[in-house]
Amino acid sequence: MTTKNLWSNVLLAMTLSVGLPLLPMPSALAHTQGNVSAVPMSSDWSAYEYLGNGVSVSYCQVNNTTWTWKFRNDGDTTITYMSFEYVDTRGSHSDVIPSNISPGGSSGGWSVYTAYSKPDIRIKSVSR
Repeated sequence: MTTKNLWSNVLLAMTLSVGLPLLPMPSALAHTQGNVSAVPMSSDWSAYEYLGNGVSVSYCQVNNTTWTWKFRNDGDTTITYMSFEYVDTRGSHSDVIPSNISPGGSSGGWSVYTAYSKPDIRIKSVSR
């Protein structure tokens, strides 16, 4: 059984057990440092934009009032900590990455980061 099918079956079982209406499953799954989470379709993500410090970002508009993003490690060593600031229509916010990002790996998506408009992101610090 593929990971996508496994999560589809888990979601279906959970939905049926609590009597919620069935909703369509997202057509893409993101692998984030070994974890799997549902995200918008892969075609909805922007091309990666370089932020500096060996880090790029890709954005996705989830709906009219929700944006998300994911970071990619463009360096050759693992990012062990990264803090950043983002600005959306509700102001300025600070956050950190939830786990290490291996070289070439990515982390993020709507289960991790959301904003009310396309965010302007600035990296504050990176540890490798």
